[in-house]
Amino acid sequence: MNSSPTIDELFQTWRAAAERGCVLPVDELCREQPELARELERRVAAWRKLHQTWDDERIDDNFQADLDDSPLTGCDQIELGVVYRQVQHLATGGIGVVYEALDSALARTVAIKTRRLNAQSAENADRFVAEARITAGLDHPGIVPVYGMGQTPAGDTFYVMRLVRGKTMGDAIETFHQTHDTQSGFTSREFHDLLGRFAAVCKSIAYAHSRGIIHCDIKPRNILLGRYGETVVLDWGAARTVKRQVADKRSGEETLVLTQGTHSDSAPTRITGTLPYMSPEQAAGSENLTRQSDAFSLGVTLYSILTGKTPYTGTSTHEIRQQIIRGDFPGPRRVRRGISPAIEAICLKAMANEPDQRYAATMDLADDVERFLADETISWFREPIPRRLARSVRRHRNAATVGVASLLVLAVLTLGFLVWQSSLAQREQLARRQGLATRAALAADSLRYEIDRRIWALEEASRSPELRRRLKEWNARAAENGFDDELCKWLKSAAAPRAGELDSWCWFVNADDGRGTQVARFPQRDDKGERFSSLGKAYAGREYFHGGTETGNAASESAVAPLTRPHVTSPFQGTHKEYVIAISVPVYDDDDEVAAARPIGVIGMAVRLGDLTVVGRAIARGDRLMIANLNEDTIEASPEGATGSRRGLIMQHPLFQETSFASTINARVPRLSPETLQQLFSAEGETDSGGILMSTRYRDPLGAVSPAYDGIWLASRAFVMTPTRLPAGDRLGWVVILQERP
Repeated sequence: MNSSPTIDELFQTWRAAAERGCVLPVDELCREQPELARELERRVAAWRKLHQTWDDERIDDNFQADLDDSPLTGCDQIELGVVYRQVQHLATGGIGVVYEALDSALARTVAIKTRRLNAQSAENADRFVAEARITAGLDHPGIVPVYGMGQTPAGDTFYVMRLVRGKTMGDAIETFHQTHDTQSGFTSREFHDLLGRFAAVCKSIAYAHSRGIIHCDIKPRNILLGRYGETVVLDWGAARTVKRQVADKRSGEETLVLTQGTHSDSAPTRITGTLPYMSPEQAAGSENLTRQSDAFSLGVTLYSILTGKTPYTGTSTHEIRQQIIRGDFPGPRRVRRGISPAIEAICLKAMANEPDQRYAATMDLADDVERFLADETISWFREPIPRRLARSVRRHRNAATVGVASLLVLAVLTLGFLVWQSSLAQREQLARRQGLATRAALAADSLRYEIDRRIWALEEASRSPELRRRLKEWNARAAENGFDDELCKWLKSAAAPRAGELDSWCWFVNADDGRGTQVARFPQRDDKGERFSSLGKAYAGREYFHGGTETGNAASESAVAPLTRPHVTSPFQGTHKEYVIAISVPVYDDDDEVAAARPIGVIGMAVRLGDLTVVGRAIARGDRLMIANLNEDTIEASPEGATGSRRGLIMQHPLFQETSFASTINARVPRLSPETLQQLFSAEGETDSGGILMSTRYRDPLGAVSPAYDGIWLASRAFVMTPTRLPAGDRLGWVVILQERP
C-alpha cells in the first residue's frame, strides 16, 4: 500500500506545477489529508513572496530562512476587525447599493457596497460575491481595489473598496455635447481627453481579458472619471470567465480562478448586459460570449462619445434588441458630420456585427485610438489623399514653409481643395447610392438570419423526447380521430413562447405513417373557434414533407419518405387558401441521424407571404423594401384549384403591411415584370457590401395597385445567400430590392 505524501512532497508537487505556469488548488492537493492544508498554504505564500528574486543555488536555504524568521511563524490565522462609521448613501444600482463610510482604524473614507433589499435571492448572492472576488482579483489602476469583505449584523454581505470621487463617463459625454458645437468640438481638449480616457478603459478591459475575465456590461455609466485623472471601470457583477489565449499566458499574468459555486463558474442562464450597449450575440441570448463581446460594447461607448447618442432608435426593448442583432444603425458621420473618417472607421470596426470582424484584442482598439490622437496613420484604414497630405504638412510645418517645394505642395493642396468643392455634390450622391446598396445587402443578410433562426427553433423542438415518443406511437397505430390531441398540446407549449419573436402562420407536425398525416397543428382552431381542416389530412406529397418537388396530396403516395435535412419550400397556397412558405426539419428517433436512418416525421412552421421578416419595418426612413422569388413555377395548384404564379412573385412589400398579401393578390398577382427581372441581372456593379445598384429610374411593380408607389425610384438589389442551416447545395432563389425616392 502506498504511503500518504508528506508536506514536503505536496509542496514540491505544487511548486513544479507553478513553474510550468499551472496553479494547483491547495484544497485539491490536500483532499485526502486536510490537516496539511494550512501548512501547505503557508509555504505557498512564502514561495510566492520569494520566487522572483531567488538564486537557483540557494532556493532551499532562502525558503527555509523565510519560514523560520517570519514573525508569524506558528500562527494558524490572523483576524482583523474594522469598524466603519458615518455610513452615508451614495448610489443605487441594479442589485447593489453603494455607501460612503469612515474606516475608524485608518481614518480614511471608503466605499461600501451591499445588495438591495429586493435583490436577496440566492442567485443574486452568488453574483454579488463573484463580483467582489473578481474586482478584488483584478489588480490594475483602472479597476477599483477591494479592501475586504464581511457581513452586517443583519447578515447581509458587503465589501469595502477605495472611494473614487468624480463623475461617470456618461455625464462627461452629455456635458461635452451640450457645451460644444459640431465644428469646434472634435478639435477641443475636452474631446481629446474623452478619447484618452476611453483608451485607458480599453487597456483595463484588456488586462481583465489577460486574466480570463470578460466584463459583459461595459457602458459609460459603469466608467468613473476621477478628479485627478483616474479612469476606473466599475460594476463587474455580470462578468464571467473565458478561456485564455496563448498571448494571455505569455503576458505573465495568471488566470483569475474563482471559488466554485459562483455564477461565473457555470453556464449563464440569463441575458447579461445593458441595452443598447450589448453585443449582437448577447442580444440573441448566446451563451458563447468572448472578449469580442466586450470589444463591441466598447465600440458602442465610443459611438456615444462621438455622437452624444446611442446607435439605436427603437421604441421598445424588443425592437432595440432586433436592431442590435441585425446591426441596424446609422454611421457616426451620418449623425454628426464633423467626425473624422478615421475615428469613425475605428468605431465601426469595433461594432462589426460578426465577432471575428471586430478587434481581436481591446488593446489593439486602444492603440488605434491613441494613434488617432497622436495624428498617426492607422494601418488598416485607407485615409483619403488630402488628409494624408494635410498630416504630412502638419508634421513638417517648418520645412514646408521654406523653398519651392512648400509652394508646390500648397498649390497642389489648393487645387485639390477646389476640385473637392466642385465635386462635393457628386460624391454625396455616390455615397448615397453606396449606402443604399449597403443597406440592401444588410437586409438580405438579415432575411437569411431570420430563416436560420426559425430552423434553429424547429431543430430544438425536434429533439423533444415527448415529440419522438408520440410520433413513434402514432406511426405504429394511428388514432381514431385522425390526429393526436396530446401532441397538439405539446406543440402549443413549444411554439407559443416563440410567437413574439418568430412571426408564423402556424406550426405543424406530420407523421411518417405512409400518408404524411398532419397529426398536430398550432393554432388548432381558427378565429371562429373551429378546428382547422388540415388536421388529420394526408400531406405526403407536399414539398415541406419530402423536401422535393410538389407531387400532389394523395394518400396513395405511401412510398414518399420524409425529408432528411432542413428545407425551405417555394411559395404555395395552403389548404386554408393562405399564401405561405414552409420551413421544416426532420424528426429522428435518436440524436444520431445516421444510426436513425429514416426520420419518424417532420416538424415545421408556415409563414405567410408579407410576414417573412421584420427587416422591412426597421429600414432607414424613406426606404422601401421588397422581397421577390426568382425560381420557376413557384406556386403549385392547390387541391381547391387555386391558379399558380411563375417567376418573379413578390413575397414582401410595404403595401402588404398597409393592406395584406391576400387582398393584394386577389386584385392582381404581384410579380416583377420581365424588364425588372432583366435589370436584376444587368445591374451597374457590385459594392464591397454585396449590394447592387440598379437603375436610377426604377419603377415599383405595385405602383399600378397603389399610387403611393408609382413614379421613379432609386433602387438596389441583393440576392439572399443560402442560410447556414440549409445544405450547401440548396438555394432560396430570393432577392431583396431596396428603393428610395431620388
